[in-house]
Amino acid sequence: MLSVNEHKKIKWQLDNIPESIKGKPRQNLRTTLKKKLHEHELISRFAPFEPYLYQQFFINRNTNAQTLHNIIEAVKNATSFTLDTESVCVYKKPNKPALIQLQIIQENLFSYIILIEVCHLPHPDEHTFKLIQRLFEYLFESSKNIYIWGSINELEKFSKFNLFSLDQIYLSNNINLQNRFKNYWHEHHPHQSTLLSTNNDISCICEQCLDIQLNNPWSLQDAVAYQLHKWLDKRYTCSTFDIGLDSTLFHRNSNELEHRNVMINYAVNDCLSMHQLLIDMQIIDNEQQAIELFQQPELITSIDHDSSFQIVAATSSTNIPSLQQYTRAPYDNILFDDDQEQRTSPQQRTILLNERQQLSNTTTTLEQISDDDNELEQISDDDNELEQISDDDNELEQISDDENIPQTPQINLSHTIHSSNNPTNLAPLTIDEKRKIHNRSCTLKQRKKLYRHEFIRRGIDNRFSISQIKQILRAHKINFLAINKATSSTTNRTSLYIGIENRTLLSQAEHATRHLFTTAHYNEFRYQQRELHSNNYRHHHRSHK
Repeated sequence: MLSVNEHKKIKWQLDNIPESIKGKPRQNLRTTLKKKLHEHELISRFAPFEPYLYQQFFINRNTNAQTLHNIIEAVKNATSFTLDTESVCVYKKPNKPALIQLQIIQENLFSYIILIEVCHLPHPDEHTFKLIQRLFEYLFESSKNIYIWGSINELEKFSKFNLFSLDQIYLSNNINLQNRFKNYWHEHHPHQSTLLSTNNDISCICEQCLDIQLNNPWSLQDAVAYQLHKWLDKRYTCSTFDIGLDSTLFHRNSNELEHRNVMINYAVNDCLSMHQLLIDMQIIDNEQQAIELFQQPELITSIDHDSSFQIVAATSSTNIPSLQQYTRAPYDNILFDDDQEQRTSPQQRTILLNERQQLSNTTTTLEQISDDDNELEQISDDDNELEQISDDDNELEQISDDENIPQTPQINLSHTIHSSNNPTNLAPLTIDEKRKIHNRSCTLKQRKKLYRHEFIRRGIDNRFSISQIKQILRAHKINFLAINKATSSTTNRTSLYIGIENRTLLSQAEHATRHLFTTAHYNEFRYQQRELHSNNYRHHHRSHK
């Protein structure tokens, strides 16, 4: 994010480009300066993009055959993919192709991200090279939907590596998501005159009012910003993606590894953000994912201590946990800290994964308990102790109702595998423990229903109470089912979760609240309340004279 002085300097440079700079250099300079200002605006307005859970693999000369076989099987069994490429800028020459990013979309908001480092491929005579060719053969089958932000032509320059042919590219079922998004936005956001608007707070967000020319395509960054309300970092577009991102290729020091992790995150987020757009635009049906809260995806596992992969939101390890340990519940943002970075330190990743594993284990235990009808009768008598969401304004003054749940120790992944495979080793639960588990499960079901159609306002002013938030939403004629807010223990930022009954009104509600619950809004709200109280006091005082 630019400092105040940097922002002023760039604006001054944009308004005072020397007359000596003409033609294309002048145009390039204007474009560069405007991009910096636009990036600054998006950082200021939106929270950083946060991907769903994914498992990351590298494909290069160090990738073993077993891993490639497993990836090929995943490609064969999947039907939807996103694809992107990265190249390296070369002075006065065509860009050098360096990286192919492939996302294999699974169920339950989970996916595999494959990073193919074309500058570090095995020798064409090696068996692993032929396996990579086979991977693309399955990918380019007509039954596979490949979503690309732009044209499939960007793969042409990669054909020189002999992983696939031009014929395979053009015969594939590739879908230009960039064009589809432009049509989607034009249909869903026609021009809205302020004279016709029933709410003065709602401004038009058609392409023209957003300063996006009718003949110009949308950038992925703008699409993520205006559709998902997230900032997609695009500051590393011109990075050196050919240097070898996989840590197994060369020996690296900590600074070099950190630099590569930044480039990796940039590369994978292009695919992961397209995935979220596909879901938000309802191109990919996500209803089943939302219903089956605890359905786990099937993970790729490799042998021979292959280190070419990483499970994001978990620690990279050669000892792969069982597939039951990775799940992303669509509504776990109510249960866990959404503002916590998913790719920070290995210790934080492990903690995050352990929390989710505890939730999954709790559900598994509940299924075992439900077989005992007599004990469940006792549990059901205590249903009145279920946590209520947004039913009582006073009760929901709390930041999070999860504070009442007893803290359980972190779970060792290897021990979890053993325990899940041998349930007889578990100590029998007490009636009180079973009641808590039952109540917790009912709460999750209740939350899933109330927050089925949900949007999130991040970075709100924490001084807003739940009662005040409800009052403001009702004043803006926003019909909500449930309200909750949570404060991150790491960033100290507060997020507001709003459940909407009608899915068709979700976009309208998001737009209507985009300037609400900020610090400026809170100060204005408190000022209005004081003025109202003062006027009421003066009126009451005069009436008694």
